[in-house]
Amino acid sequence: MDLKDRVGTTHQSRFRVERRHTVPALPFDRPAVTEMPEVLATPMLVAMMEAACIEHIAGLVAGPVLSLGRRVEIEHLAATPVGFEVEFTTRLVSAEGRQLAFDITASDGIEAIARGRHDRVVVDRDRFVARLADKAGRIPG
Repeated sequence: MDLKDRVGTTHQSRFRVERRHTVPALPFDRPAVTEMPEVLATPMLVAMMEAACIEHIAGLVAGPVLSLGRRVEIEHLAATPVGFEVEFTTRLVSAEGRQLAFDITASDGIEAIARGRHDRVVVDRDRFVARLADKAGRIPG
């Protein structure tokens, strides 16, 4: 798979912030977390960025592909309350064989809320699933 000719392409994705995406909704039953304001949690922001890159790849490659995240670097610049729609713009900045790198920006319609970089690798789905099943069968007791 050669995507070098697709470097520079961009893709937009949108996600609406729901309560389940906020800091108090994180799966940690600790007052320091549950008493935080209901704003988009950084881990959920990262997940949305990752999903935006997966969608971008799906638009570049014919047929189903499986890509795995390798690295994420972000700056979470501003808080976003529940109800806002966040727009992510991904730009493919590098394609070296199966290794893809994206620059990402995010805005909530009022201001820029994040920017970052995400690296993904495209893998063979059947091989990955087989290796994962093998590993799952060896759960330490």
